[in-house]
Amino acid sequence: MVAPEKSAGIFTFCRTNTMRILPTRFNRPFKARKNANCSYLEIPISNFDLSVSDGAAMGVVGDLNKSDTLNSTGSAGGRKRTGGAKKQMQANKSKLRAPRALCCLTLSNPIRMALSKPFDIFILLAIFANCVALGVSRPFPEDDSNATNHNLEQVEYIFLVIFTIETFTKILAYGLVMHPSAYIRSGWNLLDFVIVIVGLFSVVAEMGEEHKPGDAHHAAGKPGGLDVKALRAFRVLRPLRLVSGVPSLQIVLNSIMKAMVPLLHIGLLVMFVIIIYAIIGLELFIGRMHKTCFYVELYVDDDPTPCAFAGNGRFCVGNNTDCRGGWEGPNGGITNFDNIFFAMLTVFQCITMEGWTDVLYWMNDAIGFELPWIYFVSLVIFGSFFVLNLVLGVLSGEFSKEREKAVCRGELQKAQEKQQMEQDMVGYMDWLIEQLYHLNLVMRKNCRVAVKSSNFYWLVLLLVFLNTTASASEHYGQPQWLTDIQERANKILLALFTMEMLMKLYSFGFQVYFIALFNRFDCFVVCGGILETVLVEMDVIPPIGISVLRCVRLLRIFKVTRHWAALSDLVTSLLNSMKAICSLLLLLFLFLIIFALLGMQLFGGKFNFDETQMKRSTFDTFPSALLTCFQILTGEDWNSVMYDGIMAYGGPVFPNMIVCIYFVILFVCGNYILLNVFLAIAVDNLMVLLTHFIPDQEEVDKKVDWIDWWKANFVSYFSWHSTGSVPMKVESFQPKEKIIPIPDGSSFFILGKKNCLRVACHNLIYHPYFTNFILIFIILSSFSLAAEDPIKTHSVRNVVTFSLFVNAFNLLDLLVVSVSLISFFLHSSAISVVKILRVLRVLRPLRAINRAKGLKSVIQCVFVAIRTIGNILIVTTLLQFMFACIGVQLFKVILISLSLSYIHKAQCAAH
Repeated sequence: MVAPEKSAGIFTFCRTNTMRILPTRFNRPFKARKNANCSYLEIPISNFDLSVSDGAAMGVVGDLNKSDTLNSTGSAGGRKRTGGAKKQMQANKSKLRAPRALCCLTLSNPIRMALSKPFDIFILLAIFANCVALGVSRPFPEDDSNATNHNLEQVEYIFLVIFTIETFTKILAYGLVMHPSAYIRSGWNLLDFVIVIVGLFSVVAEMGEEHKPGDAHHAAGKPGGLDVKALRAFRVLRPLRLVSGVPSLQIVLNSIMKAMVPLLHIGLLVMFVIIIYAIIGLELFIGRMHKTCFYVELYVDDDPTPCAFAGNGRFCVGNNTDCRGGWEGPNGGITNFDNIFFAMLTVFQCITMEGWTDVLYWMNDAIGFELPWIYFVSLVIFGSFFVLNLVLGVLSGEFSKEREKAVCRGELQKAQEKQQMEQDMVGYMDWLIEQLYHLNLVMRKNCRVAVKSSNFYWLVLLLVFLNTTASASEHYGQPQWLTDIQERANKILLALFTMEMLMKLYSFGFQVYFIALFNRFDCFVVCGGILETVLVEMDVIPPIGISVLRCVRLLRIFKVTRHWAALSDLVTSLLNSMKAICSLLLLLFLFLIIFALLGMQLFGGKFNFDETQMKRSTFDTFPSALLTCFQILTGEDWNSVMYDGIMAYGGPVFPNMIVCIYFVILFVCGNYILLNVFLAIAVDNLMVLLTHFIPDQEEVDKKVDWIDWWKANFVSYFSWHSTGSVPMKVESFQPKEKIIPIPDGSSFFILGKKNCLRVACHNLIYHPYFTNFILIFIILSSFSLAAEDPIKTHSVRNVVTFSLFVNAFNLLDLLVVSVSLISFFLHSSAISVVKILRVLRVLRPLRAINRAKGLKSVIQCVFVAIRTIGNILIVTTLLQFMFACIGVQLFKVILISLSLSYIHKAQCAAH
């Protein structure tokens, strides 16, 4: 037995034929290699026990995460080194605290030496209970209250005492402010300190108000209009201090915090754009939103919209109405360009692309369609498509930097090695099976060969297709025979998928099988299907429970991604980002809780200003406030909620307009920062996938052979511009301005290479004036298409569009000309649909790409990305299909409304 060698966390054993390897526990890959003298087994040292026997036994216990040294389990020296390491760790921790707290308590003082883990758990439970209490309380109009709110206000005093004791204890332990690691020096502790001080101040203020004679008592918890319950909601951020050591969450937090400086620069750029467009809007549209159609009796129209006295705006026609001024404007007078503040708010709404078309159409009605479209289209293109998308670039870059730092620190090494775990473990099983010739192991090896065969692959895909067809065929009002077929098919498919899982379990073993995420997914789906079948047969769950369980079987459609290499890599990269996404979901949930509780304090019970219409997006209860904040965060109709919030405080006048800051901050921080981090994580993981992607050599060879065959048989024969070589990479495409010589052979079998007519045509088509001349006619042809009357087919304007300038540069032009000629001679309604294909003529300007080097590079990058985009579209389609089938399972009958004119449900459904 040769002594083990240690190198970079790897033990290498040289074994003879008499060595036995007895692994008892492992979670890292085993790699075997051989040379001329002996065989080697490389074993990473991470949480495994290994026993090696060659006349003597040696026990090895390694832990890569705790130590890089090899410690024998029975070594006294090892125990001394461990004890010294613990003392050194304690000494390092003691250096993090101030030598004296409050100028009198030293580190040796018993008060500062106390350390209790249950105390931290108790504080976390108190924070959670405080958040629950804030969520249970329900605001009422006019600061009204009930017994539940009064009891919760009394409970607030208990929480305040607990948090005050915690703050005082930590000040004793860490010191107040002088030492670098003092209590106030931490941002999280400073937040806790401010919240506690504000809470104590509110209690003192409330006691002072109660002792004032002759004053009416304020509502509980609202002394003098002061309410700090929303500030206490910020205590839910405290658990982030404890989970900040988690690598994925640490990356997310550091990415957001370090991106604040460049995000501030982008914010200044956005503010600059908003101010510029607001000033332009003031010059163009000031006072234009206050004219609408009035009846003769001076009543406003039922659905008022702006109108115009003259010009190309909207006129008041019929119903004895005329256009007059004096209207407050759309959305209660909030959407206008009357001053810089209203203009900035309207421009910001347009940049978010929520309701910007309504503002555009209102301006068209007010002044005409000539000018507003230029203003609003340029605002959306420059402000939304360009400036605001810079946020994604900044967050993606910062997240990539933090991930690279974490990789350098080794924090994500284990996550990266898990991607190769399945292949390494399968290689280990192959090596182990080659050493032992047991009947069971041979059968397992044969079973593995069968499972990994192409026939088994296509069989599984066929079963997935049948399962998908059975799920998609379900619909409302289906006949009973179809339901019976679906039930039988589901049971048969469930049995076959169960057999597949059992075969894989037998061939790979439990440990190897559950290493792969797809295998865990298969096991979950199969077990869910078995549970559904058992519960349905026993008739122990309601129909809605059956529908939910049946949704599990729809997950089987994702089995196809495992057998498709490109899709498998894409799904794997997305699954690898789930850890960071889960951490971000925690941060997003805390963000929503904070703004939901703050919204309850600001708008609870105040959205009842319009008694004729019941508002769905309100802040009256915690669940509705949470859903409303999520709606604003996604950007769906967020401006309507903001309008309701402004109207709840009395309308668009100062200082009521200040409440719009709440909605703007919620939308910007939630939509443009937190939600863009999701995209940053996904983009970063896709970049890692593309960086580490190594194509299969066999697949590359097949593609090269196919390209060579295509080049030899088709390209050189049909292409006049063939130069005998086909570039293989995008980098090899270099735009070159040169004239291609006349190809060999004859044209139309009569014109040789040196024919005068052919030489003249060749010189003509490569002359720059000729190219520009053709492009001019292409532009004119596009204008003629735009001028065509799509309603009146035989309009006089359409006669001009039939006059075509024909030039056969490529197959596309030939197709377009042919279709145009067909539509010219055949005027029947059946064949007139082919005129739509004439729109393909507008693709002719794409020929200019060859002469624009920068544009050509962009187009080439787009074509290179088509393959990955196609895979993403496939995954998206699978998700849409799965949720569509889930929607059929859950809501196929619920959305039918019963009309009052029908007595029975069947009569209503029939109509």
